[in-house]
Amino acid sequence: MSADTVITCHANADNDALASLVGALTLYPDAVLLFPGSQERQVQEFYEEVVEPLYPCVSQRDLDVEAVKRLVVVDTHQPSRLPRF
Repeated sequence: MSADTVITCHANADNDALASLVGALTLYPDAVLLFPGSQERQVQEFYEEVVEPLYPCVSQRDLDVEAVKRLVVVDTHQPSRLPRF
C-alpha cells in the first residue's frame, strides 16, 4: 500500500495510543494508521470490533515505505518505544 502520511504510536499500544491515532486522523484525514507492533489485549479486541471497520490499519509489511513523506508519531515520548521502520 502506498501512503503519503502514516500515523503511528508506540509498541504495545494502550487505550490512549489508540485514541491518539484516531484523533490524529482529524488533522491528517488522508493518512493511514499503523500499529508498530502488538496492542494490549483489550485494545486489540476493541479495535477489531469497533474501530477497524471505520479506520483500518495498514501492516508494516504491506506499506510502501518509499512513498511515505510524513510520519506522525502520537502518544510516544521516547523514541526507543518506536520500532524501526
